[in-house]
Amino acid sequence: MINVAIVEDEQEAVEYLSDCLHRYGEKTGETFSFTHFPEPITFLEKYKPVYDLVFMDIRMPMMDGMQAAKKLREADTSVLLVFVTRMGDYAIQGYDVGATAFIKKPISYFDFEMKMKRIIFNIRQRDSQVITIVSGTAVHRLHVRDLMYIEVSGHRCTYHTCDHLVEARNSLSRLSEELAPYHFMMCNSCYLVNPHYIRSIKGSRKAGGVQEILMPGELEYKRYQQYMRDGYDVSEALGKELAGYAVQFGLAPEGTDFETLVRGL
Repeated sequence: MINVAIVEDEQEAVEYLSDCLHRYGEKTGETFSFTHFPEPITFLEKYKPVYDLVFMDIRMPMMDGMQAAKKLREADTSVLLVFVTRMGDYAIQGYDVGATAFIKKPISYFDFEMKMKRIIFNIRQRDSQVITIVSGTAVHRLHVRDLMYIEVSGHRCTYHTCDHLVEARNSLSRLSEELAPYHFMMCNSCYLVNPHYIRSIKGSRKAGGVQEILMPGELEYKRYQQYMRDGYDVSEALGKELAGYAVQFGLAPEGTDFETLVRGL
């Protein structure tokens, strides 16, 4: 069952999204449970990270979708977010809040289905990240996305999830190795922290050899900003090929090289 929240003030759009989910479910065998919120304030007031997917309009009264998305990310960094909007110029801002996709109004089922295929893949990939914990005679399976941090005292470990605690015996070195693929951060000799729940890092010097501490997704965004500012490196061979295409299609005069072509843009 995939839990969906629809934050949308237009009833017609809500009904069509509901129909699209039902149609997609019949076609693929996926099952959905959805809750509708006519405005974002109610959605955010008592928010709990129980949703797999949030569809959110951008233009809404009282609080727009971008503002709501920023608030949502303060409470939940892993839920997939899809903007449903008539406004097509929010791609950069959508990147800032980790939007997975944009669906343009009026909604086309073909577009919806194409986007949903990628969304479902992301959900399945995220849900496959599970660790097994043996506590006495009980066996617990925890989703990594629900695990906020682990507190270690000797060989006693307390796993802090979003809504409960699990205690078991383990060592910090073994935990560090087990959670290495998920990039858990060791604060000191007692805590391993899921980086998706870190809001800020304050009052501490960086360890020797560490040049910069980045939050999840920050490296990709920095690279994106650099590409937007400096452009992409183009090899000499590719530059010649692009200049050749420009001449071939009549976009530049015969004999134009790549540098001349770029200066003329």
